[in-house]
Amino acid sequence: MSKLNVWGWRADSAGCGAYRVRWVADAVNKHFSDSMEYRNGEVMTKEEQDWADVIVGQRVCLPGSAGLWKKWAQQGEKILVSELDDDLWCVPESNLRGSAIFNSKGYRDRMNETIRLSDYVTVSTEPLRQAVHRNTGFPLERIFVVPNALPPELVLPPEDLEMKSEATLGYLCSPTHSEDFAMVQRHLRRFLENNPEASFHTIGKNYDALLKLPDQTRNTHWIKSPEDAILKIDYGIGICPLVPGVFNQSKSDCKFLEASARGAVTIASDVAPYASVVHGETGYKVRREHEWGRMLQRVYDDPDDALRVLRNAHRYVSEHRTTDQTAALWHEVLSRGKPQLPR
Repeated sequence: MSKLNVWGWRADSAGCGAYRVRWVADAVNKHFSDSMEYRNGEVMTKEEQDWADVIVGQRVCLPGSAGLWKKWAQQGEKILVSELDDDLWCVPESNLRGSAIFNSKGYRDRMNETIRLSDYVTVSTEPLRQAVHRNTGFPLERIFVVPNALPPELVLPPEDLEMKSEATLGYLCSPTHSEDFAMVQRHLRRFLENNPEASFHTIGKNYDALLKLPDQTRNTHWIKSPEDAILKIDYGIGICPLVPGVFNQSKSDCKFLEASARGAVTIASDVAPYASVVHGETGYKVRREHEWGRMLQRVYDDPDDALRVLRNAHRYVSEHRTTDQTAALWHEVLSRGKPQLPR
């Protein structure tokens, strides 16, 4: 039996492109090389277009790419899979670049059309599955949830787990999280003022500058490679603030996975994306904004309990949320063939 040729058409080389395409391709090729070859990139040559039996398109909404998608759908020879990792129908205005793009009618119309022309859609969460159906009418039975996962090589060996001392608190984040950071900003500042020996390390966006405590804060500038950014985690407590809202409810728990994999216990907002964080077992949850300061101090003051919780979270990621576990889910979706549509 000949191999199925899959092309992952990445929208970027950052987090979404890695989590939803590049790391997926690596895992599928690792575990299913006898039945499938998965290549990927941000640009498709004519040779690659002809080679592919299945095309996974990430956020296909530019005029040229949408035109190709429409042509392939009309020809009916390829299996087309639309891939989404965010609810792009309600990007908040605080995300200046994203809202300018995806809230424009041209982009929105092309994205809706490419989804409707697809054979299947893959998403990272159940709320996002519902959002795709609600906004496009695409059948729920052809929308598949495959959770985000980390390459196993990014997960520390369990014997290396300890409460790190290089930095006390940390936040790996992009510039799109300004509202989320604003929710915890004053609580972080008060915590650092009350604990002058503590420190705060941001990776990516330098939100640390807003705290105006230069002796206790530092920033590692944006790193293009998601792997390299994750490997920069050197703190013992990872904060995962997330403001409640329609856009955020469809997001996934990547920040929890990254912190847990690299040896940082998580304090997260008690919102839908962090349902995998079980309070007191795999992390700590904060229900209301004013509780952030109290929770930061509690976790900091009890490193033994924090280490216990971290070990549970690390075990969860190792056993359930690496690409070794999710490769079979991707292989199943990509191997489905053309759907049997009602006549």
